[in-house]
Amino acid sequence: MKAQAQTKDEWREWINKNPLKVWKEKYNVYTLNELASRLGTSILTVNAWLLGMQMPRDERMARVTKITGVTQTELRTWYNSRP
Repeated sequence: MKAQAQTKDEWREWINKNPLKVWKEKYNVYTLNELASRLGTSILTVNAWLLGMQMPRDERMARVTKITGVTQTELRTWYNSRP
């Protein structure tokens, strides 16, 4: 049971380091709905990016970078460090 709790904590810690999540919390500029609209995608997709369940596709990444300043390299480095 302790290992499972540790894994959950590691997962939460990893999610909290997501560059997109950090940007969204730091600047709090857009609601999830507004951000999804500006990125030309759905709320579910943006939420999946924020939780590390998916990565933006290459064609969407340019827009992500333009709006948030988060680069593909930053996001992939974080994503590849998942526990």
